Amino acid sequence: MILKGDMEYVTINPHDLEIVKRNAEAMCMGGKSNVRKGKDRMDNLSKDQMVGQIAEYCACLVLTGNPDAYFAKREIMNANPRSSDGGSDLHGIERLDIKGRGYESENFFYHRGMLVQPNEMRKGWRYVHCLVPRYKMDGCYVAGWAMDDDFPDKPYDGDIEWMRGIYYIPLTLLRPITELKSKLANE
Repeated sequence: MILKGDMEYVTINPHDLEIVKRNAEAMCMGGKSNVRKGKDRMDNLSKDQMVGQIAEYCACLVLTGNPDAYFAKREIMNANPRSSDGGSDLHGIERLDIKGRGYESENFFYHRGMLVQPNEMRKGWRYVHCLVPRYKMDGCYVAGWAMDDDFPDKPYDGDIEWMRGIYYIPLTLLRPITELKSKLANE
C-alpha cells in the first residue's frame, strides 16, 4: 500500500513548462477519447492534453533523473502528430505507459486510482500513475506504478457509469515508484 509520502512531487521549471505547454497545444487536434465524448471532449481537450504532458514529463524526470527521454519522444510525435506512439511514452524505454489523471481538490486525492482502457492493457507492460492538480498545472505527483497483471482480471463494473469497462486499480494498491526507478536503472 502506498501513501502520499511514498509519491514524488515534481514541479516543472518555468522554461520546460513552456515547452510542455507547447507540446500539449500540438496534441489538441481533436482525436478520440475513450472517456469523454462529444462536447465534453472538446471543452476539456486542452486541459486533458496538458495533464498528459505534465504526467509524461514528471514521470520521466523521476524515473530517469532528467527529461531527455520525454523531449526525444515529443520531438518524434510532434513531427508525426497523427501517428501512434505504440503505447510507450518515453523514448528508449519499452513497455511503459504513463497515465495522467487530473484532480480538482485534495479532498478527493485518494479517490483517483489508475485507469487503463482495455485496448491499452498489454501483457508484460508497466503502467505509471501520475496525479496532476488541475488548479496548478505546473507539476504532479508521480504516484506509483503497476504491472498489467496487478490489475483485476475484469474491467470495472461498479456504480460509476463512465468507468465501466475500464481497468481500475485503487491508488493505495499501486507499487512504490522507487521500485520501478530501481528496475529501470538496472535494465
